[in-house]
Amino acid sequence: MADDKKVKAPILEEGQSNVSVKLEGDILTIKVPINYKGTISKSGNSHVIATLGAPRNIPGTDLTLGLNLFRKKVKGGEGESGMMVI
Repeated sequence: MADDKKVKAPILEEGQSNVSVKLEGDILTIKVPINYKGTISKSGNSHVIATLGAPRNIPGTDLTLGLNLFRKKVKGGEGESGMMVI
């Protein structure tokens, strides 16, 4: 960590959807329920399962987190794959 302070804080801001991020000491925990159907992305090519909306600074560190979890849309179907970018 950038300093030795113990930080226990949710990282929750406007634009965040279906994701819980918590920093406790030197452990960053990200929870996402992956059984969520999702919402259609702006492009219409995928279902967004979870997003932070924009990169978030991790309190008490020099780190930044970006997260998007999505399921690719399949023609005539619901989608079968997902990808997480951190």
